[in-house]
Amino acid sequence: MTSEIRRAVRAVLCAALLGLAALPSAAQDVPDASDVSAVVDDAARDTARARLVDALQDGRASLEALLVESLLVTYGVDATEAALAQAADGRPDDDDLRMALGFTQALAAVEHLVAGLQRHGVFPDRAGMASIVFEMGGLSGALREVFPPPDDPQPISYADLRALVARWIDDLARATDTLESVDDPAVALALRPMRIPLDVGGGRRVALGDVLGWLDDEHADLRVRFDLGDAAWLAGYCHLLAAPAECLLAVDFDELFERTAHRLFARPVTRYPFLVGEPSRRLGDFQWEEITDIVAAIHLARFPVVEPERARSALAHLERTFALSRLSWERILAETDDDAEWIPSPSQAGALRVSVTQPMLDAWLATIDELERVFRGERLIPFWRGDPAAKLGVNVRRVFSEPTCFDPVLWVQGTAAAPYLEQGRMSTLSDDAFARRMGEVFHGDPLLFAAWFN
Repeated sequence: MTSEIRRAVRAVLCAALLGLAALPSAAQDVPDASDVSAVVDDAARDTARARLVDALQDGRASLEALLVESLLVTYGVDATEAALAQAADGRPDDDDLRMALGFTQALAAVEHLVAGLQRHGVFPDRAGMASIVFEMGGLSGALREVFPPPDDPQPISYADLRALVARWIDDLARATDTLESVDDPAVALALRPMRIPLDVGGGRRVALGDVLGWLDDEHADLRVRFDLGDAAWLAGYCHLLAAPAECLLAVDFDELFERTAHRLFARPVTRYPFLVGEPSRRLGDFQWEEITDIVAAIHLARFPVVEPERARSALAHLERTFALSRLSWERILAETDDDAEWIPSPSQAGALRVSVTQPMLDAWLATIDELERVFRGERLIPFWRGDPAAKLGVNVRRVFSEPTCFDPVLWVQGTAAAPYLEQGRMSTLSDDAFARRMGEVFHGDPLLFAAWFN
């Protein structure tokens, strides 16, 4: 309690020293990030950025006093990141500052991707197959909130899409570099993450909770105190998100884009402009044109490898994800407090009030160990074709380190796996006993906990 009072007093005093009348102080109301109509004036952002940089570099304010959440809500992600990044140059030993910067850089990665997709009118058809898929995933509300049909969608070419994905990877890399440099056990960053707004373009700001589908009565005001374990957790998640993006850029999907991009974007630049905006003939919940496009997509699903080094980068991202997951749990288990933990140890309650038991932790760490063995090539994934007596398995490491033309249909059929078949020890990940064990330990939701634990 004493430390909380001291922190609050320091916040008020330092805010007064800063003289930032435009900033909400500890005694002021924080703007509501759920107000999607809020627009921040660029001049106000620039002024706040300059004053924040000066104050931080001069050592006149602690990061606590700057109320990072208030900066994000009031001035936006990019302005906050720019201020923190410049300040970090002058205070290289301030892990609180680097923690806030890394968190903000991760938010910026999400913001840039969401805004880029929205700018090009992603998901132009809100009926048909797309609607069914999002309804099944419970994401239809988030889709409408985050990606409303834009008034003036911008054209997008195949090169534009690759550039958008490449920026996503670069943004994530910037966040991981910062977060992995944090090593002070006392580091902390208290936020209400679901209220943080993202600028999705067109003067619209959408709360992070809406993007995640979590801005409900239960989670809207969720307070989380991110600490050293969470720095490793978020860095690992950034690596995990970068891996599939690297895989996408490793292959040439130009022909698929040319013939089916009108299902994903409002104004794709292709050789077939007559596919955009055509009237549809409905067959129940589907469109005849949609069905033919799905068939075409399956027919075109054969992707030559054009940047093999990206496949190897994806492998490195996944291996780093596993290492950081283990590191995050080492740090979490070393904690002695219990203050709004994002991921709690078995002895902590946690902000989400979801218990993590010792059997859960043991099962998760055993899974990480086995995944590492698989991606190191020390364990094989059992082959699903041929005579089981042959005891053939797929060397997953070689799939990434020796990439060939990716054909998902032939992978399902089995012949695409032929170059990677070996005899050796099989992974336990495919055992029925493993699936039963995970289901029992995680109360029937192992994938949900895996998404949380990373």
